[in-house]
Amino acid sequence: MSSAVCALKTLYKQSIPGQSTSYASQYSRRYLSDNLKKKYEQFQRQDGIPVYLKGGLSDRILFLLSAALCVIGVVDGTYTMMLMAFPKKKI
Repeated sequence: MSSAVCALKTLYKQSIPGQSTSYASQYSRRYLSDNLKKKYEQFQRQDGIPVYLKGGLSDRILFLLSAALCVIGVVDGTYTMMLMAFPKKKI
């Protein structure tokens, strides 16, 4: 499969004369590299914040939502177990 993909890429590059892909790929690599370096600096900074909260507000919201859903699940599971352990008596 990968050899077929490589062959198609080669055909695509050969079929369009005069198209330069090197500038775009160099620019995207440089842009990606700069962004990646900024992210590395952000996550490796020693500021006492846990790594799972260093992403900002969105990470904090996702963390609190996950914690709340876990608490709700534990409470609901406990309630269900209590209902099953002590069923209502039929008179």
